[in-house]
Amino acid sequence: MRAAKVDANQTAIVDALRGKAASTMGHVIADVSLPWPGRDLSPNSRVHWRRKSASVRAARELAWALVNRTGDIPPGPYRVEIDAIPPDARRRDVDNVLASCKAYLDGIFQRLGVDDGRVREVLVRRCDPDPVGSGVVIRVLEVDA
Repeated sequence: MRAAKVDANQTAIVDALRGKAASTMGHVIADVSLPWPGRDLSPNSRVHWRRKSASVRAARELAWALVNRTGDIPPGPYRVEIDAIPPDARRRDVDNVLASCKAYLDGIFQRLGVDDGRVREVLVRRCDPDPVGSGVVIRVLEVDA
C-alpha cells in the first residue's frame, strides 16, 4: 500500500492560505470532529433517493448534536475549514470530500442559527490516511467583513 504524501507545492499553497487566514481570522465559532462521511453521502453514489435522504438526515442531525453553541453568534461573514482524514489511501477528489460534507455543514449552521450563505471562504485540507482516527474536522470562523 502506498502512503499518501503531500508534495512541496501543496505545502506551499496551504502555508500561503494559512498566512492569509491568520490575517483575516476572527474567533472560532464552531470546531466539530465528525466521522468520515458515509458512502451514501458521496455525490457519486448511486443509491435510491430514500436511502440517501435517510443518510443525509442522520449526518445533519449528528453534526447538529455535536455543535457546542455558547453565547451570541456573530452575523458573519464566515470561513469554513475542513480537515479530511481518510480511512485508507484511496484517491479522493477534494471537491467530492466537500460535497460529501454538505449535510454536516447544514447541521452545523442550523445549530448555530445562521445562514450558510454567509460563508465567504472554504478550505479543504486532505490529511494522511488514518484507519483508526479517520474523520473530518470542521471549523467555522468569523472573518473580517
